[in-house]
Amino acid sequence: MLQSSIGFIATDPQLLRQINRATVLEVIRRRGPISRTDLARITHLTPATCFAIVEELVKMNLLVEEGIGSSRGGRRPALFRFNPRAFFTIGVDIGGLGKMVTILSDLDGNILVRKAAELGTEESPDRVIGRIIASSRQVVQEAQVDDGAVRGVGIAVPGLVEVATRSILYSANLGWQNAPIAAPIEEALHLPVCVENNANAMALGESWCGAGRDYQNILCVNVGVGIGAGIIIEGKLYRGRAAWAGEIGHTTVDEDGPLCRCGNYGCLEALAAGPAIARKAVLGIRRGAVTTISALVGDNPEAVTAEVVSQAAAEGDPFAIQLLEEAGRYIGVGVANSINLLNPDIAIIGGGVAQAGEVLFAAIRHAVAARALKQAAQTPIVPAALGTDASAVGAATLVLEKGLAF
Repeated sequence: MLQSSIGFIATDPQLLRQINRATVLEVIRRRGPISRTDLARITHLTPATCFAIVEELVKMNLLVEEGIGSSRGGRRPALFRFNPRAFFTIGVDIGGLGKMVTILSDLDGNILVRKAAELGTEESPDRVIGRIIASSRQVVQEAQVDDGAVRGVGIAVPGLVEVATRSILYSANLGWQNAPIAAPIEEALHLPVCVENNANAMALGESWCGAGRDYQNILCVNVGVGIGAGIIIEGKLYRGRAAWAGEIGHTTVDEDGPLCRCGNYGCLEALAAGPAIARKAVLGIRRGAVTTISALVGDNPEAVTAEVVSQAAAEGDPFAIQLLEEAGRYIGVGVANSINLLNPDIAIIGGGVAQAGEVLFAAIRHAVAARALKQAAQTPIVPAALGTDASAVGAATLVLEKGLAF
């Protein structure tokens, strides 16, 4: 068996070559311009292997020569940098609140075209597949890039995903079970398609070009309709044995808490996700809470969402601030437990609820400081740099993570 420089065991020389090529490209992307000699030193690949890979990537336009480096005795070496506009990828984020975002991005996660659409609450997989195909074609057409320059489609979904078969095993938000969605999209677009859980996609996006770009070990928590976490260990996404690692939303933070849709009681998701915040707001209003939330929704309780609560909090509403601080405390407990377990370099919080801003983050950081081990409590806790597009950008990087773009 062959072992690559990044720790993977490969029984297939072609697979090892693909891994080595991805390693070289990633180092140049993060550290370039860089010489081939320095590249070999950093990757622990032989100089001959690095020279061959660099030559191949230059021919593919993924690398371009940029200047000459300093001499260390002998000829001055050529420097190479990453070319993010060599290829493009499509990212699709199927959100948990009936929203779908489709982007076309370059290899550095820069969005060329973005399209958002509303999805019905009970749309079938076949109908959503049709909409993904249509929106993918639309972003490519609007960007006016050659079809051949688009190398793949990544799809982020809420729920459990079987990565090998690219099927959605179960999504409570979408109401889907055992839904294979990749094959018909591949057939229509003639592009490779990857499918991943949206928290994992967010983690990849933040690691590739967001708040986690300079870190190797990352906890990325997606707080929206549900709560999930993507885990990056030594620069690689950790999926677990059955590819559903990171279900932080279904860890118990209050054993006497409310019933969660998973069947357990006191799950983090049941206490701090978007629907839980909205539910507590409605309950408070019915009990006579004095708040501007009612006015924001025209006295229609069904229109109350976490976004509305965040808006009221931003306007100084004490009741709304209290709700977000409570959610932040619960999220902080979950994050503290995860930090104690994983010891990440950084914790990134994203998703729709995270857009509430500092009122939420202050409560999260306070809870982590109080509950994590002293050393662990020093872990930076920051918002997702890619905002609400983090999962869509992460979906686009799936194609790169699997080496399908090159």
